[in-house]
Amino acid sequence: VRKDAGGKELVLVGRVTTGVMVVLSLLWVPVIASQSSGSLYIFTQGVMSHISPVVSVVFLLGMFTRIGANPALVGFGVGFTLGISRFLVFILSQGTYCDAHRDDFFRCGNFNYFA
Repeated sequence: VRKDAGGKELVLVGRVTTGVMVVLSLLWVPVIASQSSGSLYIFTQGVMSHISPVVSVVFLLGMFTRIGANPALVGFGVGFTLGISRFLVFILSQGTYCDAHRDDFFRCGNFNYFA
Protein backbone atom coordinates (compact mmCIF):
# COMPACT_ATOMS: atom_id res chain seq x y z
CA VAL A 1 0.00 0.00 0.00
CA ARG A 2 1.42 3.31 -1.02
CA LYS A 3 0.98 5.97 1.64
CA ASP A 4 1.40 8.83 -0.83
CA ALA A 5 -1.38 7.70 -3.20
CA GLY A 6 -3.74 10.47 -4.25
CA GLY A 7 -7.51 10.46 -3.98
CA LYS A 8 -8.08 9.70 -7.67
CA GLU A 9 -5.71 6.75 -7.52
CA LEU A 10 -7.44 5.35 -4.44
CA VAL A 11 -10.85 5.66 -6.10
CA LEU A 12 -9.54 3.95 -9.25
CA VAL A 13 -8.09 1.06 -7.23
CA GLY A 14 -11.39 0.74 -5.35
CA ARG A 15 -13.39 0.65 -8.58
CA VAL A 16 -11.11 -1.93 -10.19
CA THR A 17 -11.18 -4.10 -7.06
CA THR A 18 -14.97 -3.88 -6.91
CA GLY A 19 -15.22 -4.84 -10.58
CA VAL A 20 -12.94 -7.85 -10.08
CA MET A 21 -14.98 -8.99 -7.08
CA VAL A 22 -18.24 -8.67 -9.04
CA VAL A 23 -16.81 -10.77 -11.88
CA LEU A 24 -15.54 -13.41 -9.43
CA SER A 25 -18.95 -13.47 -7.73
CA LEU A 26 -20.70 -13.99 -11.05
CA LEU A 27 -18.30 -16.81 -11.92
CA TRP A 28 -19.00 -18.39 -8.52
CA VAL A 29 -22.80 -18.56 -9.07
CA PRO A 30 -22.73 -21.71 -11.27
CA VAL A 31 -20.56 -23.48 -8.69
CA ILE A 32 -23.06 -22.69 -5.96
CA ALA A 33 -25.99 -23.71 -8.14
CA SER A 34 -24.46 -27.06 -9.07
CA GLN A 35 -23.08 -27.98 -5.65
CA SER A 36 -25.66 -26.69 -3.21
CA SER A 37 -28.36 -29.24 -4.16
CA GLY A 38 -31.07 -26.75 -3.29
CA SER A 39 -29.63 -25.84 0.08
CA LEU A 40 -27.73 -22.60 -0.28
CA TYR A 41 -27.47 -22.17 3.49
CA ILE A 42 -25.62 -25.46 3.98
CA PHE A 43 -23.26 -24.69 1.10
CA THR A 44 -22.51 -21.23 2.50
CA GLN A 45 -21.85 -22.69 5.93
CA GLY A 46 -19.44 -25.17 4.34
CA VAL A 47 -17.46 -22.35 2.76
CA MET A 48 -17.41 -20.37 6.00
CA SER A 49 -16.35 -23.38 8.06
CA HIS A 50 -13.22 -23.68 5.93
CA ILE A 51 -12.33 -19.97 6.14
CA SER A 52 -13.46 -18.73 9.56
CA PRO A 53 -10.88 -20.60 11.72
CA VAL A 54 -8.10 -18.63 10.02
CA VAL A 55 -9.80 -15.33 10.76
CA SER A 56 -10.41 -16.37 14.37
CA VAL A 57 -6.80 -17.43 14.98
CA VAL A 58 -5.32 -14.24 13.54
CA PHE A 59 -7.82 -12.14 15.50
CA LEU A 60 -7.04 -13.91 18.78
CA LEU A 61 -3.29 -13.75 18.18
CA GLY A 62 -3.65 -10.04 17.55
CA MET A 63 -5.54 -9.58 20.80
CA PHE A 64 -3.37 -11.65 23.12
CA THR A 65 0.11 -11.45 21.58
CA ARG A 66 2.18 -8.81 19.89
CA ILE A 67 1.87 -10.22 16.38
CA GLY A 68 2.71 -7.73 13.65
CA ALA A 69 1.04 -6.98 10.35
CA ASN A 70 3.37 -9.09 8.18
CA PRO A 71 2.99 -12.34 10.16
CA ALA A 72 -0.77 -11.77 10.26
CA LEU A 73 -0.91 -11.38 6.48
CA VAL A 74 1.22 -14.48 5.99
CA GLY A 75 -1.07 -16.39 8.34
CA PHE A 76 -4.14 -15.21 6.44
CA GLY A 77 -2.56 -16.10 3.11
CA VAL A 78 -1.42 -19.58 4.09
CA GLY A 79 -4.59 -20.42 6.01
CA PHE A 80 -6.87 -19.10 3.29
CA THR A 81 -4.98 -21.00 0.59
CA LEU A 82 -5.08 -24.27 2.52
CA GLY A 83 -8.72 -23.82 3.52
CA ILE A 84 -9.94 -23.00 0.03
CA SER A 85 -7.79 -25.76 -1.51
CA ARG A 86 -9.28 -28.28 0.90
CA PHE A 87 -12.79 -26.97 0.18
CA LEU A 88 -12.30 -27.26 -3.59
CA VAL A 89 -11.00 -30.82 -3.20
CA PHE A 90 -14.05 -31.56 -1.05
CA ILE A 91 -16.40 -30.19 -3.72
CA LEU A 92 -14.67 -31.94 -6.61
CA SER A 93 -14.65 -35.31 -4.83
CA GLN A 94 -18.23 -35.11 -3.58
CA GLY A 95 -19.82 -38.51 -3.46
CA THR A 96 -16.62 -40.53 -3.15
CA TYR A 97 -16.17 -42.68 -0.08
CA CYS A 98 -13.57 -41.98 2.60
CA ASP A 99 -12.97 -44.55 5.31
CA ALA A 100 -10.87 -44.32 8.46
CA HIS A 101 -7.88 -46.13 6.89
CA ARG A 102 -7.66 -43.98 3.79
CA ASP A 103 -4.19 -42.61 3.01
CA ASP A 104 -5.55 -39.55 1.17
CA PHE A 105 -5.37 -37.27 4.21
CA PHE A 106 -5.86 -34.01 2.31
CA ARG A 107 -9.15 -35.17 0.83
CA CYS A 108 -10.46 -37.40 3.63
CA GLY A 109 -9.04 -35.69 6.71
CA ASN A 110 -11.05 -33.36 8.91
CA PHE A 111 -11.11 -29.88 7.37
CA ASN A 112 -10.16 -28.27 10.69
CA TYR A 113 -6.66 -29.67 10.32
CA PHE A 114 -6.18 -27.40 7.32
CA ALA A 115 -7.93 -24.28 8.58
